Amino acid sequence: MPTTTKTPVAFELKSTSFVLPILQLKSGNMAAITSQLAVKTEKATAFFLNAPIVIDLSKLHVNEPIDLTGLIHLLRDQGFFPMGITGADTDQKTLQILWV
Repeated sequence: MPTTTKTPVAFELKSTSFVLPILQLKSGNMAAITSQLAVKTEKATAFFLNAPIVIDLSKLHVNEPIDLTGLIHLLRDQGFFPMGITGADTDQKTLQILWV
């Protein structure tokens, strides 16, 4: 009788809930976002270091341009770890796929 070797299960996919900070954009103005984010983060630099964050685009006006690549670089430069995007319109969803 042949012996079979079972490979141990390497992982499981599960669902759970996490509380994550959300950057809810109300404007696509990168200069304003940059300066206002700097003011917020300078008060607690260590608190935001490597903090995960989700970008919420739902409050932007329809088709308002947003420099997602620039925003992600800005967040990383400020110590955040961008995790994902929510609330994107059709054009933004296309950009969302390319954001890494």
